[in-house]
Amino acid sequence: MNRRDFAKRIPFLAAMPLALGASKSKTPSTKRHLIALGSVASNLVVENRNLLRFDSFTLVSDHSPDLQVKTEFISYVPPDQAYFFLNMRKFLKKEPYPLIDLPEELSEVIRSKEGEVLIIAALGKYTGTVLSNSIAKAFAGSSHLSFVVTIPFSFEGSFVRNEALNAAIKITSLHPIHFFDFEDIREKHGNISVRSAFEKGDEELIRLL
Repeated sequence: MNRRDFAKRIPFLAAMPLALGASKSKTPSTKRHLIALGSVASNLVVENRNLLRFDSFTLVSDHSPDLQVKTEFISYVPPDQAYFFLNMRKFLKKEPYPLIDLPEELSEVIRSKEGEVLIIAALGKYTGTVLSNSIAKAFAGSSHLSFVVTIPFSFEGSFVRNEALNAAIKITSLHPIHFFDFEDIREKHGNISVRSAFEKGDEELIRLL
C-alpha cells in the first residue's frame, strides 16, 4: 500500500495534529502519561526525557534502558517464531504480524493511569506494531487513549512499511492517532544521509509530544 492510497482510506488524519494539540491545553489537573512501545520509541523517550512534559513514563522493550525517576519498565521479547535463524543470526520473518493478547502487566499499567495516556510506537517494527494493535483492540472505546506512530522510510523495505500502514489503518478505526511518515523528511530535506534523516525525524516527533 502506498502513501496516496493510505491517505485516501484515512482522510481525517490531516486533522489529528489539532486534536492532539488540544489535549495538551487542558487544565493543569489533567495528568498525561506516555507509554513507549519497542526499543526505538523507548530510546527516543530516554534520550529526550527532559524535553517531555508527562507525569509518568512507561517503556516496553526487550532490554531495559537507563531508567529515571517516574519511569517504569516492562519487558517484552518477541517470540522466536517471529524470526528465522541463519548462521547464528536471527532475522524477522516477512510474514504478517499476529494479533496477540495484550500482556496483562501492560494492560494493568494502562488501566491504572488517571488522565490521558499517549502511546508512541515505531510501526513496522515487531514490538511497536504488534502491541499497538493489541492495545487499540483491548481498549476500544476508551476516551483517554491516543496514539502517535511513525511510518518507516521506503528504503527500510516494503514489508515493514506495509505492516505499518495496515496497523495505522486498524488503529484509526478505534482511537485518535497522529502518524508521522519518515518519507516526509526526505521530501522536505532532499537527499540527506540516513543518520541525518532519522535525527530530523526524531526532532519532529519530539515536537508532536
